[in-house]
Amino acid sequence: MVAALLEAATKLFAEVGPGVVSLRDVAKEANVNLGLIHRYIGSKQDLLAAVLAARPGMPPTHEVALSSADDIVDVILQQIAADAPYTRIMLRAAIEGFELRQLQDVFPLTERAAKSARAGLPRRDADVRVALLVSAILGWQAIGPAMLEVLKHRNLSDVEIDEALRPALAAFLNAEPS
Repeated sequence: MVAALLEAATKLFAEVGPGVVSLRDVAKEANVNLGLIHRYIGSKQDLLAAVLAARPGMPPTHEVALSSADDIVDVILQQIAADAPYTRIMLRAAIEGFELRQLQDVFPLTERAAKSARAGLPRRDADVRVALLVSAILGWQAIGPAMLEVLKHRNLSDVEIDEALRPALAAFLNAEPS
């Protein structure tokens, strides 16, 4: 039953955003009684946190070595794209004012990328650059395709887009600190 609630919430949160979805909507989508959400999960914020913690499409981040800026960019691009519902939910939650640190204790991908970037940069610079890199890629998932369409590049494949993005993102990470 909890699995059905998480599946229903993931679907609805990704489609319209957690701020718009009510617990009643989730209960209806999961075909369960509303009281069961409160009993087994808690509030809407608890449900959102459970959905983000489940992250079924996100591959484990510890399996790939991050020894260069290219590695960091590759892993972030691949893993963010690998779990589109999680990405949409995270974006919508942030935009709608949910405090991400209250929803999730750890951000393994971001934390691993920052740790790797610190090998070549001062901690502050590495952390700020990784935060911007992750934010840019998350934002790209939300609005990039629309901007490509505005620029009349709607037929670019994911491979072509990645080939254009990767060197610029890696160069950003590799730039000398000021």
